[in-house]
Amino acid sequence: MKKEIDFGYLENADMEQIEHISENIPPVRERDKKNILEMSIRKYDKRKNDIIAADFSDNDTVSGSEPYRRRHSLWRYIGTAAACLAVIGSLAGGVVLLRRHKGAESQITEISEPVTEAPENTAFEAPTPERAQEIVFRKGEDKDGEILLTGDNVLSAEVIRPSEESNYDYEVVVNIDSEGQKKMCDDSIFPVSVWIDGKHVSRRNCTSYYNGQFCLPCGVVEERANEIAYLINSYRPDYDISDAPLYDGCIADCLYEFEKKYDGSLATGDYTVYDVNGDSIPELFIIYTLGDGGKHYELYFFNGERYEIGCASDDYLTVNSGAHDGLVFTQTPWNSQNYKVYYVSQGRVKLIYDMNKEYNGDGSVALTINGNEVSEAKWQEMTDSISTENMEYPDELSKVFAGFGR
Repeated sequence: MKKEIDFGYLENADMEQIEHISENIPPVRERDKKNILEMSIRKYDKRKNDIIAADFSDNDTVSGSEPYRRRHSLWRYIGTAAACLAVIGSLAGGVVLLRRHKGAESQITEISEPVTEAPENTAFEAPTPERAQEIVFRKGEDKDGEILLTGDNVLSAEVIRPSEESNYDYEVVVNIDSEGQKKMCDDSIFPVSVWIDGKHVSRRNCTSYYNGQFCLPCGVVEERANEIAYLINSYRPDYDISDAPLYDGCIADCLYEFEKKYDGSLATGDYTVYDVNGDSIPELFIIYTLGDGGKHYELYFFNGERYEIGCASDDYLTVNSGAHDGLVFTQTPWNSQNYKVYYVSQGRVKLIYDMNKEYNGDGSVALTINGNEVSEAKWQEMTDSISTENMEYPDELSKVFAGFGR
């Protein structure tokens, strides 16, 4: 006997009945419900179009009779019912899921995925950090061997390919500073192994040194050699920039490049970070001495990507203590009446006042601001605004980062 399917039960059922029906039916994923609905609609539309086309094409007229129209197929109603079932199932399933999880804390569902195991007995373990935290050059191959150099002695590393015959002949040439060069001149220290974050990074060890650099014969493909060179170049000494954590990487890069620029000639090097203009982006002051013994000052500002130099002076660089007004001053040690005033704003440093007080041969005094002569009253007004009583010398707040004091 043909059984009639009555959809009125679902239509008139309350939520408890719907929930009871769906208890043993796994919830349908949203993606599957969407696919079922779209498939049903496509089937329904196709069948509908077929029926309409049949209505127009099958109206065969015979003389002396009424037009004959083909009866609609049962599939039209089945397609409609399938679409209704998909819609009702989607709504009911969604409501049931909503009721089941109402008031409960959202949880992350862990989905098992196939796990690809790494091959065993790999001949070389690749370091994984974005930046190398420790670089050590040891005598011999022992992990506990004598330390000859550290990352602090490295200036740069580059990849070379000495032979075109093999894809496994890539090497990394490491350039070292003057201090490291003195240690590497002794042939008895070889072979030398390179360790990055506790991992031996090359199948072969360094066996020679020449003209400020030594070769690390990796015996690897280009990609691996590039990775080793990148890790060596990424190393930065520990500058302890705890007072500017958001910009410590950029500040460390700037200090590192500064050390490389003055390789071997820095007697002392100090730095401090200070937010000159109150925008929560600290400026960097570097105070250093060379062989001449005099102090030199440089101010660096953040340009959105890195720190670049804004101004340099052999005079004192000072700021208004606690004001964060964007002003930086230079003051000659031997004449407190000569100033330069810089303004730090929007990622740049601009000289706004160049104040000079000069004594002429006849005993008169020439007062100029930005090359224009001004009255004594105007001069006094400007100097009062930058009184040394309110100034702060960055070198009093500085930390050692280079030279003999490190």
